[in-house]
Amino acid sequence: MTRLCCAARWAVRVMAAQIDKILKLVEEGKVTAQIVPFGAGAIAARDSDFVLLELGDAVLSPVVFVEGLQDNQIFERQAEVDRYREAIGRLRDPALTPRESRARLSEMRESYVAASG
Repeated sequence: MTRLCCAARWAVRVMAAQIDKILKLVEEGKVTAQIVPFGAGAIAARDSDFVLLELGDAVLSPVVFVEGLQDNQIFERQAEVDRYREAIGRLRDPALTPRESRARLSEMRESYVAASG
């Protein structure tokens, strides 16, 4: 029982640290975080992990990185990138605003800190 208790305390500390990192990146303007609540139901692209990288550089074109179970893919063609931009748009519809998401992340962090004892 003690081992599980210690493992649980460790896990909530790790979660709090991960949320701290996300909040720091948001505050620095390096990322935009938007949470899609569980209550939103089925959403587009929920079973696909992908990242759209837009570096704001006129020389470097946007790139999509898709993480798969057995392999990863990188898409650079405009039509492919546009398809993932559309998916992001559909994900934003049920998502909390960036401000609401930041507040929710802060609440979650506090609950993890409180649970870590």
